[in-house]
Amino acid sequence: MKFWSLILIILALCVNSGHTNTDSSSAEIFPRSWDTGDVLKDKHVLAWVQYKGHIRTLWCLQGRIRNCFVVEIKHDSMGKSSYTLSQYISYPGVWAGWALNYDFKLVPRAENSGSNIIFVDHIKSYHQPPDSSEVYSLLHAWGFTFNPDGQTTVSAVNSSLWKQVLGWEADKTMLMKP
Repeated sequence: MKFWSLILIILALCVNSGHTNTDSSSAEIFPRSWDTGDVLKDKHVLAWVQYKGHIRTLWCLQGRIRNCFVVEIKHDSMGKSSYTLSQYISYPGVWAGWALNYDFKLVPRAENSGSNIIFVDHIKSYHQPPDSSEVYSLLHAWGFTFNPDGQTTVSAVNSSLWKQVLGWEADKTMLMKP
């Protein structure tokens, strides 16, 4: 009996290993097991994705990346709101927790004697809720997508929280673009 139970579990894992979920009511809430600390506390996680086999994970033993799109709303003493959009990244199996995602660019020096490395954080602030063109162009510039170079294993949007925080409906097709 234990043998058949084990076989069924293995089959279930194999069948679900390539599954991409972009519109499931059970996936609308950010997975609690992914929130491993205080980094995402007091932030609204609107969309998330996990994938494997991406070129950035060559050094990563398990080859999995988790990405999430986050909005933090702050209010000043005058009652005015600011909206900070950011992208956080985690490498399960390598370190526990989330870090602000960034890109680095090589910029030639003026005297043409080498290059400087510039780190560009995936964070941007607005004084009003950003509109759809601002959000999607920012996400595309950051490379946040549900179909990156690797194989997507989990992806979801919290549609109700997205509408509550940003004031407009999420267009999931815009997150499918490379």
